[in-house]
Amino acid sequence: GEAELYQELLEAYLAALPADINDVYALEQTDTPAAAQFVHRIKGSSLQIGAEALGAAGQALEDALRGKSSGNIPALTATFIAEYTATVEEAKKLFTT
Repeated sequence: GEAELYQELLEAYLAALPADINDVYALEQTDTPAAAQFVHRIKGSSLQIGAEALGAAGQALEDALRGKSSGNIPALTATFIAEYTATVEEAKKLFTT
């Protein structure tokens, strides 16, 4: 049961991810509210599958984009993308095994 359910969650998670995570770089420079929404969506779905590090990186970036905290947005974006990449790679490994 639970392993099968988690497999289904991973499949849905991977299918719902954006085609290009690097879109966040362009959004952060041209449309901050859209960038925050983009990050928020990925953060939320990642937390649902237990990706805590990606959730934390997403929260930090989202807060900076929304002006709730200060921070180096390009550095926070790089951290978010690195966590995203690592999470997707691990999810794909779990999904294929």
